[in-house]
Amino acid sequence: MKKIVFIALILLAGILTSCASIPSKVKPGDTLVVGKMEVKAHDYKYSERTGIDLNATYTYNIEITIKDIISGKEFPVMTNEDGFFFVKGLKAHTPYAISKVMVTAYSMSGWYTTFGVTLNTPPEFVPYDNQVVNIGATYFDADGSKSYWTSQTSNHYLVKEYFEELSEGSEWASKNIVDWKFNY
Repeated sequence: MKKIVFIALILLAGILTSCASIPSKVKPGDTLVVGKMEVKAHDYKYSERTGIDLNATYTYNIEITIKDIISGKEFPVMTNEDGFFFVKGLKAHTPYAISKVMVTAYSMSGWYTTFGVTLNTPPEFVPYDNQVVNIGATYFDADGSKSYWTSQTSNHYLVKEYFEELSEGSEWASKNIVDWKFNY
């Protein structure tokens, strides 16, 4: 039993650190997009049955769906414990959008629920060859009483500072960082 718990802890540690790691090598044509996501949920009803209170600020394990606007392909990206995410390998000079944001909330008894939003006007960005595209920090306000989400993107400096600290020793550390401004 101790071996199983130990192995589970090692696997969990590997998963958690992989969310926060930046690839060290850069190949010609590689792209890297960095950002931060936070969801502040309020005015949601407490569930007596599950014991889940959605009213909280979420940064960890937010699932962000990135959509290739040309092909329509979508894929999920998860935030790390601080809300930061890194997307490597997107096709350079191709427009992408953040199309969905999903949060999973857990109770102490093991129940969970997922809530989120599909964005009507998704923020778009374009990755560049061998450059870091900083899309900044996006803050969502999720109002449970109106089933309404609003967002604001800002604070490129916060994301750039975090990236520079984390990328030290990586080939990405010497690459140009482009601050991407969304057109809302």
